[in-house]
Amino acid sequence: MNFSIRPLDRSFAGEVTGVDLQDPLSPEAVASIEAGMDRYAVLVFRGQDISDEQQ
Repeated sequence: MNFSIRPLDRSFAGEVTGVDLQDPLSPEAVASIEAGMDRYAVLVFRGQDISDEQQ
């Protein structure tokens, strides 16, 4: 899985692209997302079609 996390303007948020949260994530992907959460206060995953239970 090849995805990226980029800053949103000069804010405290990052946007994650190239990931489908309905697919199982590898341990490396989970570690990268957790590192993104450490760097940014908020991560945005646009266009994800997930239920409340999946969140």
